[in-house]
Amino acid sequence: MGDVFEHVKREDAQNWLKKNKNKFGEIIIVVPFEYEQVWDGDYENKWGHHHQSDLTPEIMESNFSELHLRKWVNTPDSVGKGKGFGLYTKRYGFDIPSKIFLDNNQYIFQTLNESIEDIEMDLVGRIRNRVTDNFPSVIHANGPEKVKNFLDKITDFMTLNYDFFYGNNSKIMETQTKKTISIGLFFQHDLKDINQSLDLLKIQKFPKNLIKLVLYYNKESDLYKLEKFKENNKDYMSVEIKENKNLTESRIDFLQDRETDYYLIIDSNFILRNTNSIEILIRSNKKMISPMIVSETVDHVNFHITEGDLKLDYVKYNKRGIWSVEIISGIILIENDFRVNVNQALSQDTEHSDGDWDVKLSENIKGNGYFCYICNCNYFGTII
Repeated sequence: MGDVFEHVKREDAQNWLKKNKNKFGEIIIVVPFEYEQVWDGDYENKWGHHHQSDLTPEIMESNFSELHLRKWVNTPDSVGKGKGFGLYTKRYGFDIPSKIFLDNNQYIFQTLNESIEDIEMDLVGRIRNRVTDNFPSVIHANGPEKVKNFLDKITDFMTLNYDFFYGNNSKIMETQTKKTISIGLFFQHDLKDINQSLDLLKIQKFPKNLIKLVLYYNKESDLYKLEKFKENNKDYMSVEIKENKNLTESRIDFLQDRETDYYLIIDSNFILRNTNSIEILIRSNKKMISPMIVSETVDHVNFHITEGDLKLDYVKYNKRGIWSVEIISGIILIENDFRVNVNQALSQDTEHSDGDWDVKLSENIKGNGYFCYICNCNYFGTII
């Protein structure tokens, strides 16, 4: 347990050792001495708080007598905090050889916190530490949100994940069985003809007998065409028409159904021209993902990341693959077992208006510890 013990209360740590002492052949614990780290409510990880910030060799010996101090590094960390680190082992039943050493030169472990500038990646996706000239095997993102986001992005290129011709296709999985899907088509925009949205949905090659279709309208004038569509399309598993009074609540309503494997939210002004779009998104094997949709007439794309150059690479297909981004919108595929997380994110109180339900969803999903992905492995469609 490396830098973990101090994150729990002293009595909880003592109870854990007592409960588990006979379950392991060995225990190795590394703790920082006199290292205060306080979660004030703004830090993205509430578990980052140090409940045992007063640890010293003497306190460890007094409170955890079964642990034996093997090595003590009497120096602060890379930013000058704390008064050293201690490596402890379990004392009873098994004696650990003294050949254990701290990996100061990153032979095996690379911590990214305060060290992002120290690493680089070679052409085959190996991480190299420029300072020690070693290739660590384990990359660890302990630290603030920027460190975790950095690791999330570089994993798209690590260990042969990226091919300079085909892009990052390693995350595309083959589906073994046909899945069922609910598609919610939300007519909230002024369209010249809603039949354009309906017709291009019909050309999807995904079997219609595996699709439950829910059509949400907010204009009475659209109701006639939607009812005609329902009457003329009996090959779907089901077609249901509902009023779309509130953008957020309508999507929460759509995700109440528990009977299908996937759920696809589509804003009616987003058009899927790629007839294999649904199958490609399902094969991406993500809890929540959007196809990249670039408008052909205005400067708009359905995702956002802060890094402008990287965003342009995605939009122009200079880099192809599946990417973690900050905001997704327009078309979103959701796995059944992630449906509750999405509804929770949509229900969380924020300052966003109903019209920004997608921004609210993305920010809350990421704030709850998950990721938003877009796929640009293929061309999918456009915005009308």
